[in-house]
Amino acid sequence: MVSALTWNLSALDHKLLRDLWHIRGQVLAIAAVVAAGIAMYVMSAGTLNSLEEMRGAYYDRYRFADLFATAKRAPDRLKSEIAALPGVAAAETRLTTTAVLDIPGVPEPASAQVVSLPDHGDPAINNLLIVQGRYPAPGHTDEALILQTLADANGFRPGDDLKVTIHGHRRVLKITGVAMAPEFLYSIAPGALAPDDRRYGVLWLRRDALAAALDMEGAFNSVVVTLTRDADAESLKQRLDTLLEPYGGAGTHGRDEQQSDVYLVAEIDGLKGMATVLPAVFLGVAVFLMHVVIQRLLELEREQIGLLKAFGYSNGAIGWHYAKLILSVVLLGLIAGNLMGTWFARGLTELYGQFFRFPILILHLEPQVYATASLIALAIGGLGLIGGVRKAVALRPAAAMAPPAPEAYSKTLIDRLGIARMTTTGAGMVLRHMARRPARVLLTWFGLSLAVGLNIGSTFMMDSLDRMIDVQFNRLERQHAFVSFTEQMERRAFYDFLALPGVLAAEPVRHVTAELRFQHREKRIPVTGLPQGSQLGRIADEDENIVDMPSRGVVLTASLAERLQAGPGDVIVVDFREGNRRTVEVPVAAIGASYIGMGAYMDLERLNRLTGDGHVISGVRLAVDDTARHELYDRLKAMPAVQGVTLRETMLQAIDDTITENFLIMTLSSAFFAALIAVGVVYNTARITLSERGRELASMRVLGFTRAEVSVVLLGELAVVTLAAMPLGCLLGLGLGWLTVTAGYENELLTIPLVIQPATYGLGMLVLLGGALLSAWIVRRRVDKLDMVAVLKTRE
Repeated sequence: MVSALTWNLSALDHKLLRDLWHIRGQVLAIAAVVAAGIAMYVMSAGTLNSLEEMRGAYYDRYRFADLFATAKRAPDRLKSEIAALPGVAAAETRLTTTAVLDIPGVPEPASAQVVSLPDHGDPAINNLLIVQGRYPAPGHTDEALILQTLADANGFRPGDDLKVTIHGHRRVLKITGVAMAPEFLYSIAPGALAPDDRRYGVLWLRRDALAAALDMEGAFNSVVVTLTRDADAESLKQRLDTLLEPYGGAGTHGRDEQQSDVYLVAEIDGLKGMATVLPAVFLGVAVFLMHVVIQRLLELEREQIGLLKAFGYSNGAIGWHYAKLILSVVLLGLIAGNLMGTWFARGLTELYGQFFRFPILILHLEPQVYATASLIALAIGGLGLIGGVRKAVALRPAAAMAPPAPEAYSKTLIDRLGIARMTTTGAGMVLRHMARRPARVLLTWFGLSLAVGLNIGSTFMMDSLDRMIDVQFNRLERQHAFVSFTEQMERRAFYDFLALPGVLAAEPVRHVTAELRFQHREKRIPVTGLPQGSQLGRIADEDENIVDMPSRGVVLTASLAERLQAGPGDVIVVDFREGNRRTVEVPVAAIGASYIGMGAYMDLERLNRLTGDGHVISGVRLAVDDTARHELYDRLKAMPAVQGVTLRETMLQAIDDTITENFLIMTLSSAFFAALIAVGVVYNTARITLSERGRELASMRVLGFTRAEVSVVLLGELAVVTLAAMPLGCLLGLGLGWLTVTAGYENELLTIPLVIQPATYGLGMLVLLGGALLSAWIVRRRVDKLDMVAVLKTRE
């Protein structure tokens, strides 16, 4: 059957198969570059689509709320009024608070958000998925559900007891079940950057049990709402705020400010940035390489093109022959890229599914992803053919069959400067050859520079994360522990914490929820009050220099200032949503640096005067002696006023276990593809140079040059261009890094700085150097096997 198939092939198809086999190394190298670009696109687009599909399916199935609102204490009768508002599909009131947990085997105080369940049945909004056990029984005030992440991290199972402190009262709850919830896909403690599943989670109690603990019978402090399809969300927010304002309403927000969804959307946005920037650059390199290879391949085949025309083949037949050659390479890269991209997308989807605890995993690779990848691959081939095939088919048979005009061997700039006389014979030949073909050398130089830049742009993220963590947790937030209170306390209360065992220093802090407005832009965010001369909680300017807290005005982080489009000297409106709920005008004193979230900072005394609430605080920062920390933690667990404790040590560990791990996996995936491209670019450069200079090298061997001397002539140009490509590659890597952080990692949660350490630059250069050495070894073996007689028989 194979022989029959071969027999039916045309002469040009026979030539195509021979050509593909003859340049199989180059075919594989180019296909690898195309595959890397396609795989990056399929991986990013597939993971992105899967995340959005899982998010949408989970939210719809478990009726995730569209709007969220809180109040101090609102009567239950408001529920009917809220449900009657135009655009409301369903409304549910509930109670929420925080609790301190005493978990066996965990010396540090743990905390949890506590949410009420209806007295009977399951929630109509933000429904739960019961993974193990059952709902708390109606009327049983000592039973609770527990979030799966908290249960798994601590080994809790239905039937276990859990010691908690709710609203200053210690009690023991019986765990009846383990649950998942769309509202807590990303369960994170207030003020933390990453989940700490062992020390933070969620509990659900029946409404009557939590109402008794909070003394909130007949009242609620939280309401969730789903909307109809034609609802005006902004108008509904205003109406809901109007209803809740007399009862201490803190403002209504949508999913765009719901903590769990904000983190999920930020991750999706980061993926969108990577799906846009990196695949575009990878594919651009593939187009560039394809174009260069085709141009040089056709130059080598001009005599064959002349013979084909002399035998009567039309321009269309010859053009289609070379188009099929390119399509064969592209098709190979497309198949490999789709397979690799699908495999990587599956792995990343499973990783994100475990990270966000989706109840179902959906690998959603839509047909248009593969269709787009196919179109991209065809475009790569088409762009690679532009110019080369047109030039080939335009050749007349006589001109094509004639050998190309010999190069002008007049003195080059290298000779005029006397550089050639100062080098060895081989080095002089290398330099003269490069000087006679500057355009080709520049193209090769740029291609190798792109390979370096891709490696740097794919691996720098860990450097940026290290800088972000260092600035945030070693220079700005220097406390060992942050203790938040159940309610605001008099400022003098922080002196009580100074007397606790192991406390070396304490500083008061106040957080006041407020709506900041400038012109038509607004943002609801806590305003943080810090004491003058604070050493545990500091602010820095945009150059990361520590600055003193101004006695007047507010300091905005760069991300918040950009959101409001406000700068130093501008006067913003601050509408406090707590306490006396005053509205004041405050000048912007400075713009500060913060890589984690948005923030607004004021002098503590000034903040208290503006709110009119007296000398109050909402928490304290503590510097702790490590030798006495366990005794301190026991004391904090027993303090009724303590709402929660955030530890820097555990936060850093959580960051390392979650965010850093995710970035590392993405970085390694990108670095793999970048290294593949680097090897492909270098190998193609070396292999084509060997094809072009085969006769010259064979002549040198006949004249008595050794294999080593011949190899120097062949590989010397590659070595020079490789070394010259490294500085430009570093600059391109810096530019690619800037595109990556601005496209995907400048959001309300994270502002990742562009930091590239020397080791990262070194790694990018080493990858190129490794690819060059590998390619040099392969090409040197071919030089050693060069058939001098066959090469010298070729006609000039």
